[in-house]
Amino acid sequence: MLGQWSQAQLAYIALSVGIAGFIRGYSGFGFALAAVPMLTVVLDPVEAVPLVLLFEIALTLGFLPSLIGLVQWNALGWLVFGALLGTPIGLYILSAVPAEPMRFGLGLLLLVSVLLSWRTPSGATWHLGASSKLGIGVLSGLLSGGTAMSGPPIVLYFLAVPVSAAVRRASMMMFFLCSASIALALGVASELYARSTFLLAVPALPILVAGAALGAACFRRSKPVTHRRLTLATLAAVAAFALGHASLRLLQ
Repeated sequence: MLGQWSQAQLAYIALSVGIAGFIRGYSGFGFALAAVPMLTVVLDPVEAVPLVLLFEIALTLGFLPSLIGLVQWNALGWLVFGALLGTPIGLYILSAVPAEPMRFGLGLLLLVSVLLSWRTPSGATWHLGASSKLGIGVLSGLLSGGTAMSGPPIVLYFLAVPVSAAVRRASMMMFFLCSASIALALGVASELYARSTFLLAVPALPILVAGAALGAACFRRSKPVTHRRLTLATLAAVAAFALGHASLRLLQ
């Protein structure tokens, strides 16, 4: 049933998912940011996006009991409502944009996200109203539907509000669970995603779980400053790799 993908492709997919899982377990964000650009090296974006959404849901469900008491629920409600509004637009973009430009755009989006996050001081004191949170949610939903990479607006928001690293991590993970569930449900209902793509989740799932567990263990032993810098440095390396590969494909 996995015959349409070679052994090398399956191994690469599993390795990519494991690396992205580690980043997510360590930081609470960055799984889709890392996984989508890496996976689109061997998969079309319309194949990579639903796979990443499925893994995003699976990852957060595993951490759910430890997150409930830490989530900043008052902000999360507006962010998720905005995501519900923006996701259908993102799904349309995914279906309309050719694969090669989309690959390059995904790598560029990741690089810009890392640069913006690096320049945003952790623990800043932004105080945004409901309409601003709704707008951030809409933008994140648009990115979720189109790229599965809903993280940039959410990461920037939670890096710029006065909350602890634990609350920030839990709130982002809960948002990604809701956002990915919305995008996956709408994508399946619109028949945008091929059912065969989900078979790739089977061999990659154990690697995902192992990577996420290792990342979570490292998070518990890390300092907040080290935790933030290491995450962004890793994502910057992924962005450089994805952009380089996408550029070569566009030039061929």
